[in-house]
Amino acid sequence: MFENVSGMLQQFSKFKGKGQGHLEVMPEFNAHAQAIVMTIEYLIFIDQPGRFNRKVTDLVRSHINRSNSPAGSQLFQQLRDKIHIFVEQERAVAPSSVESQVWIKFFTVIVNICKREERNQSCSRVLCAVCCCTKR
Repeated sequence: MFENVSGMLQQFSKFKGKGQGHLEVMPEFNAHAQAIVMTIEYLIFIDQPGRFNRKVTDLVRSHINRSNSPAGSQLFQQLRDKIHIFVEQERAVAPSSVESQVWIKFFTVIVNICKREERNQSCSRVLCAVCCCTKR
């Protein structure tokens, strides 16, 4: 994914400046990658829409609220647009395969929730500024 999504490696402060060959043998990087895969697999198998929405919203909030390098809708849009390349290569499936399409749809949900949360945060900041100004 690092070759396909610009700025992806910069999202990981622990791994900045490392080449992909170096990353592939780092236990810490591999543990992080495994945690991502396990989280996504967990989310995919939630069969209750409300619970799924809450869990994905929590995931999104944890990314957009990171202090060191927030990941917002722009990054997730790039992931959505490029995830099929990764899935097709790693799983040896066709672009039209159900698996490839499911991953695209999954990241579309993440992007939509991310945009909603970003709007909510912007509104909160504006309301806070207005509220603070009116208290003076």
